[in-house]
Amino acid sequence: NAEYMGTSEQIASSSIFFFMHELPAKPASAALEKKIIKELDNKQFSPASTTETWFLISEKWFAAWKDYVLWDDDSGDAFDRPAPGPINNKELLPNEFPMDKPVTTLTLLRKHLIESHDYRIIPKSVWETLQHWYGGGPAVPRGVIAIGDQKKLIVELTPMVLGVSLGDAHGQPTQDLPVPFSKQGTLRQLRDAVCQQRNIDPAKVRPWTCFFGNNFRKLDEAKLDETLDDHRFQMEGQRILFEVQNTDGTWPRDKPAVTTVAMNTTSSASTSVGLSSSSSSQYGRSMATQQRVTRVPPGVCGLNNLGNTCFMNSALQCLSNTPELQQYFFNDVYKQHINRKNPLGMKGQLAERFGELIHELWSGERSSVSPSDLKHVIGRFAPQFMGYAQQDSQELTAFLLDGLHEDLNLVVVKPYTETIESNGRPDTVVARESWHNHRQRNQSVIVDVFQGQYKSTLVCPEPHCQKVSITFDPFMYLSLPLPMERERLMDVILVRDASSQPCDATRYGLKVPKQGRVGDLKQALAEQCGMTADRLVLTDVHRSSFYAMLPNTKRLEDIRDTDILVAYEVLACRAAAQGNPSTLGTRLYGEVEDDVLLLRVVHRKNARVGYKGRENFGIPFILSVKASEATVRDVYDMIRVHSEKLLPQPMETDKPVEEEVPYRLKVCGDSTMSNDDGKELPLSDDPINRFCRNLQLLAVDWADNNSFSEEAAVKIGDHESVHMNRRTRASEITLGDCLQLFTKAERLSPEDSWFCPSCKDFKQATKKLDLWKLPEILVVHLKRFQYSKYYRDKLDVLVDYPLESLDLSGFLSEEALAECEAPPVYDLYATSNHSGGLGGGHYTAYAKNKDDQHWYHFNDSSARQASENQIVSSSSYVLFYRRKDVAARASPVPMQH
Repeated sequence: NAEYMGTSEQIASSSIFFFMHELPAKPASAALEKKIIKELDNKQFSPASTTETWFLISEKWFAAWKDYVLWDDDSGDAFDRPAPGPINNKELLPNEFPMDKPVTTLTLLRKHLIESHDYRIIPKSVWETLQHWYGGGPAVPRGVIAIGDQKKLIVELTPMVLGVSLGDAHGQPTQDLPVPFSKQGTLRQLRDAVCQQRNIDPAKVRPWTCFFGNNFRKLDEAKLDETLDDHRFQMEGQRILFEVQNTDGTWPRDKPAVTTVAMNTTSSASTSVGLSSSSSSQYGRSMATQQRVTRVPPGVCGLNNLGNTCFMNSALQCLSNTPELQQYFFNDVYKQHINRKNPLGMKGQLAERFGELIHELWSGERSSVSPSDLKHVIGRFAPQFMGYAQQDSQELTAFLLDGLHEDLNLVVVKPYTETIESNGRPDTVVARESWHNHRQRNQSVIVDVFQGQYKSTLVCPEPHCQKVSITFDPFMYLSLPLPMERERLMDVILVRDASSQPCDATRYGLKVPKQGRVGDLKQALAEQCGMTADRLVLTDVHRSSFYAMLPNTKRLEDIRDTDILVAYEVLACRAAAQGNPSTLGTRLYGEVEDDVLLLRVVHRKNARVGYKGRENFGIPFILSVKASEATVRDVYDMIRVHSEKLLPQPMETDKPVEEEVPYRLKVCGDSTMSNDDGKELPLSDDPINRFCRNLQLLAVDWADNNSFSEEAAVKIGDHESVHMNRRTRASEITLGDCLQLFTKAERLSPEDSWFCPSCKDFKQATKKLDLWKLPEILVVHLKRFQYSKYYRDKLDVLVDYPLESLDLSGFLSEEALAECEAPPVYDLYATSNHSGGLGGGHYTAYAKNKDDQHWYHFNDSSARQASENQIVSSSSYVLFYRRKDVAARASPVPMQH
């Protein structure tokens, strides 16, 4: 199959025939399922060999399964819970991927997926077992590669995408077609695979490459056995041309006057290697994009996106426009200070590549350049940045500053120092001693320019102790929390009881503790709509199906903002009425009074043309009936009442229900997303509990798609609280508010407890941070991203901050102000920005050019002049401030060590 290419070992590892050993039968209980999977998972935490194959599984499905087995709850298995349906990994793959083809280790994933948000990486044994139990798929295998100088083993989530073409009779490239290939594959393996498909002798081709554009360079054939990563090939935009030798033994590109021209990238030819041209849309830009070369103002130069590297480009533009740093590197002062012996450094390689990039950016000779050499060095020494997944610009900024410092640290042999405690001495004395100790081990331009000092105060909470510990610690940047992060705004759709009247759906906006649980969410909803929480069942609805029934104990941080939460009013539920809804022992999956039966109901229509079976539509609903009294006819009548709103005209109530309704009722499987056809439920006066158990899934199968209004099936009204939540999300806070919260005293969590030297035990002390010594360049990180084990959130609220004269005097004590070498007043000169959501976001930068004093907007390879009113926005993520007295200097940064 020419569609996915790689080494023979990789292709073999992607085989779908995984079952080489006997798998355990599906256990009879959820508790036993959990035990088996935990034992398998504990056997292998991380890859152990490049010969292994790991698998991706939908995080949404895996979370539903964990709820089913009570993964984080060992209190028992007291209630029946619906098991998840078949595994659904289709959302991990691009829409255009043909599902009739096997997924291999080189199959490209859907763009912008986030680990622990969209997918989970699991060992082969865990995947095989879950797939054996639940079915579904498709299997999404991933290979293991060794990266960096330390050869760290990681799962290769995304292969490189190379633009591969064969040369024509003139040595010019034919149509580039995107070919996925492993970073650890060698150039020889790529060449041999291409030649095998085209029936060409590998000895009669030679490889050329370029990054975008058409400026090809011949590759050293002595390095054919080096990996593509060793060749520093980029994730996207790397073009590979295989030149074919002439019959007379000459090479077309050896002839003079060979001019490479842009190819036809719209041809439908699919005879070349790799993917067909119709698939190329998912890989973004044309492989033949031409790089412009022109004179530009120094520093007004874009950075090519190497494949999800906008985060790096954003951080680099901010550092490049830091005048002290730019002059230090552009004037080659750094070459005198490289420390190649520092074990904490990168042997000077990071400083050298960064210096080379600064020269390129400020040469004024190109409108954009490629940071590929710097990216390669970063990946070698920091494997977390080696791949081409989207990363965080602030984390990269911190790594770069720390790495540059160690590469340029003038201290060759670091002396041993100890943390200095105040022990009742004046703050000024302790702060000076602490800074002196720090300078004994750290002397570089980064320390001189970027590092400050804050005061940390810890107080033991024990009344008999009250031990106070004061230390002074250096900082490179300030990470400021946003004031609204302690609460979370969530929307829930409420469907009222449908037993006697059509149930209308209303969306409510709720404010709940960010660390709360589902019980807290239900309680907030109950108070908002005037009912008791013991009459609410909360579900996660996906594609008009019940994806999961949410227990009271489920953490809200495990629920994504994109999840559709639907609550249903039912007869009073026993478990929810037991005390505080946040109590760990309380679980609610629909466990109701012994005589109450909950029935889950979905609407189904005929599938679209070209598809088989039926499709769910509309908002599903739940019926609650007395099990000892309700009959099948009662259930039919209740569903008839509910379904009236979908009909163009009301049904005639005097007609028998079996003659009037345009649908049939079927009993389906017990899974939360059952798509089986089901068995028709005959209309009778028999007790309903003869045919249905608790949480039974029923399907309302409509005979004709024209007999109902699908618009009415999804109609949802918004309560005023929804609009209030939207206004709250859009409310404005200031940078001062963030600084106030940063310096506010707080109690440590149990996980971060402090060891009290007086009590000789770990205590949840009170901790307070205060600014003491402020640097020349102040980097401020706005903590917009909130992370937990499963939960990911971004706060898009506007933080207002000044472009000029940020005065931090009010955040310094009188003693600290007296120690300041200059007034702590700052002007903004750069921002790193993040727009969009967590998965599909994009990084850009604004920076003020030190020469012409104009603001510019840097968006990867684009650099355009911007106005000041564009700078402050809800996308601002990392702010770069320069102290006013430093800005007044005209000479390069002095280095006095």
